[in-house]
Amino acid sequence: MARRSVSHDEASRRLDHRIDAMCRIEEDVADITFKQFAGDRRRVDAVLWNLQVIGEAVRLIPEELRERHPHLPWRLMRSLRNVIVHQYEQIRLDLVWEAVKTIPQLRADLQHILRAGEDEKGP
Repeated sequence: MARRSVSHDEASRRLDHRIDAMCRIEEDVADITFKQFAGDRRRVDAVLWNLQVIGEAVRLIPEELRERHPHLPWRLMRSLRNVIVHQYEQIRLDLVWEAVKTIPQLRADLQHILRAGEDEKGP
């Protein structure tokens, strides 16, 4: 199935969704240890939900934008979403925790893309 082209506003909205989900994850894990995280089912569920949101939003980001920023882990974010949704019995919380610890830098990178208006520019 061919992917439809998305507008600048739509691409920005999708990046905003990812940034919002990242902020929620950062709030959920602020000032706690891995042991506290792993022992708190509600917190784990909230983080997993927001990782799903991030991964789904990645799928909808225009390919041209992803290609202009190959340093960002687009495929990894999508793959993590797929594991959470389709292979949930294989989720390793230690790996989720490691992914969560990369979110502040990833969020900053995405905010920079939005501020720079990168989703408007052609390749």
